[in-house]
Amino acid sequence: SQTTGVNSGWITNINYTFYGLTQNTTYQFRVNTKNGEGVSNTPYNLPLSCTLVNAATGVAFNNLTPTSIQVKALGEFPPNLGSGLSAIALEARNTDLDYSSSTWIPSNDWRTFINLSTNTAYQIRANTRNQLGITASSSSWITRYTMAATPGVILATTTTQPTSLKIISVGANTNPTDTEFAIAIATSPLWTTTNYIQSNGSIGSSPEWGTFVSGWASNLTISGLIPDTTYYFKAVARNGNNILSAYSATTSKATRSEIPVITSIQPHPTEGNQKLIISWTGKGSVYQVYQATYSATENNRTLLLD
Repeated sequence: SQTTGVNSGWITNINYTFYGLTQNTTYQFRVNTKNGEGVSNTPYNLPLSCTLVNAATGVAFNNLTPTSIQVKALGEFPPNLGSGLSAIALEARNTDLDYSSSTWIPSNDWRTFINLSTNTAYQIRANTRNQLGITASSSSWITRYTMAATPGVILATTTTQPTSLKIISVGANTNPTDTEFAIAIATSPLWTTTNYIQSNGSIGSSPEWGTFVSGWASNLTISGLIPDTTYYFKAVARNGNNILSAYSATTSKATRSEIPVITSIQPHPTEGNQKLIISWTGKGSVYQVYQATYSATENNRTLLLD
């Protein structure tokens, strides 16, 4: 529709700026001249022109996964966004990929880039264009990482010592080898108290982060544990923005029992000619005691107490 406009009045300049216009709005202009005696020419109608849509000020992030990033443009956009060719587009790129939304969308809804690489940095920016398809300046590139994947299975085994266990490996899943991860450890499957394995094999209250490629948790002996105790393990990874993944499935492994040490062998108080009372130290869930004559071999020893 056509509305009554404003004019500059008669001026001597050959350019003029109209202020207070509305973004993404089409205007029609005409220009006229008159000579020194005040005789006007026929006004000349200029082509239609449209103000720009405000440039996006940045991008917002919502749902991140290991293979997708959800984004939308930030800024003050007109209520008539979508009129004519006016729309918003988003772009994502990294060193391997120049990935664009490829389609201008006539709204500022959330959009999701998919089929991305796990824990990988992408630069993202927003663009706007007006009813005539003329673009404003793009927002600055903002770097965001996709999520790290949940780590895979933790393999653990016993050692010859009752106070240690060994982590054999931690599965990387689809994470790049430079992804950092930490290993949580607890003595309860409910994880009422959670500690973390350190790279020197000790246990600390804070996570220590290392990469899969470094092999810091491969064949790592954990020391200072309690004999005959079940320990539970789970791993967590973090992406380049230090956002944590979900924890892996919990695995468990029990330490060995302590090696028993016989502390005394005493005759039974009333049947000392037939019975001996044996005492020992060493924590274990169950015990076996053997007796044999001095010259007997292991094969012909007989079980005394189980």
